Amino acid sequence: MELSPVLQKLKGFVYAEHQAGMAKLLDLWEKPLKDKLYKGETQQINSVESLGNGQLEVTLGPNESKFREGDMVCLHLGEAHIERIVSRATIEAEVDGKWLLRAKCEQTQIAKLQSSCFADPDGMDLTSFYDKALSDVATSPIGRNTLLPLLAHKLNTDLVDEDRLMMLQIMRKSVA
Repeated sequence: MELSPVLQKLKGFVYAEHQAGMAKLLDLWEKPLKDKLYKGETQQINSVESLGNGQLEVTLGPNESKFREGDMVCLHLGEAHIERIVSRATIEAEVDGKWLLRAKCEQTQIAKLQSSCFADPDGMDLTSFYDKALSDVATSPIGRNTLLPLLAHKLNTDLVDEDRLMMLQIMRKSVA
């Protein structure tokens, strides 16, 4: 069975979804700040303090946002689509109007955020992981023998149980 068309369709689907997600994120970043704050798509930040070891303590502004623990955010001065001061920060905890963020950033970058700044959703480029996963599907026995045939609607799903096998053997003996 030729599986490469199925693999190409799967790859096309994965990359189309990735592109759609990135386009959605860019569209959000480009919205007017005032609208994003009103809808809770952006969180105003009053202050940012480095705690060391890649941790930041962020004091939240007055608006309510949709962000929760585990979300990935970027910090910026008002235009995330132009300049993000801190990217791919993860909200580790939220307590008493503060977030504990985990982020890789330089201390000089933190200094830019001492006055009011903002947090928007962020994302990361996972294409290298997609490529590895698709390669594994294409080359592994379970990918070639199960997953790709399943996606092509050509997986042999006939069950062979012991009773059926014994019945076939009896039938063959009686015919012979």
